[in-house]
Amino acid sequence: MVYLPKKAVKIELDPFLETADTDTYDNTWPADVNVHLEALPERSRWESWRSNPMRDARNNQ
Repeated sequence: MVYLPKKAVKIELDPFLETADTDTYDNTWPADVNVHLEALPERSRWESWRSNPMRDARNNQ
């Protein structure tokens, strides 16, 4: 529990992104509602199989 001298208006954890946090959307209170999310176009099975950087790197050794 943290005691503050006044009522908190906003709390932000790790504002300089110094930790290895992959989900930074939950680092603020109240929640930041100005988040822009975009859906990626669905790829066919052939496109999913064809594009594999790890497999390509292994094959090029």
